[in-house]
Amino acid sequence: MERDAYESDSVVLIKRNARRNAHGTWYGLYRCGCGTEFEARTTNVNTGRTRSCGCLQRTRSAETLRKLRLRHGRTGTRLHRIWVAMRRRCDYPAGHNYAYYGGRGITVCARWRDSFESFAGDMGEPPTEHHSIDRIDPDGNYEPGNCRWATRSEQMRNTRRSND
Repeated sequence: MERDAYESDSVVLIKRNARRNAHGTWYGLYRCGCGTEFEARTTNVNTGRTRSCGCLQRTRSAETLRKLRLRHGRTGTRLHRIWVAMRRRCDYPAGHNYAYYGGRGITVCARWRDSFESFAGDMGEPPTEHHSIDRIDPDGNYEPGNCRWATRSEQMRNTRRSND
């Protein structure tokens, strides 16, 4: 290794002051532990702010995503999106439909609010892509005894207006 080599974690300096930007900041050419060569601000590498070519961040992001998916492995599925939307309608005042749900006092039972697995176990998968979650009593909460899968036409017959 040459005399100017500087090592920070797995980053090795290949060429000092490879270039300077318009603001006078010096850049060096570095080799990451993964073998990739990249340019970075020398001050960022020297202070430890830059510790790789970006592979550490990509690895951490992938690991975080894997850990989240290990919980139930169904993140992003249609059933999971329905569960997230149900909670958003009832629990997040900034949501566009909150006034019609949480704003009226409709809640998600604690069992479902705290656990996607419980929701999935109680409701199962929607029978078809045309079914969505429906509250049997439109003034009731999202809970096992008050929810079913219904088509759009079934839901339209089960509104506050049509039940008066």
